[in-house]
Amino acid sequence: MLPVSGPAGFLTSSPGEAPIGQTDSAEFRLGFVLSWSHYVFLMNIENRDERSFYEIESRENQWSLSELRRQYNSGI
Repeated sequence: MLPVSGPAGFLTSSPGEAPIGQTDSAEFRLGFVLSWSHYVFLMNIENRDERSFYEIESRENQWSLSELRRQYNSGI
């Protein structure tokens, strides 16, 4: 069954179903360690392997966005 809207528009479960839980924001962020700006920059790199390389390097070396741009433009 589909969830139904409860008070104030919050989703509730249908009778007899388990309640709809919330995702802990810390749990959700585990996969996203870079800033949104990093990801916007990385999305513009067409080559998938190259994009993955710069994402990993940014994460492991804690590059700022300006450092990521500098490294990318230097062609390492």
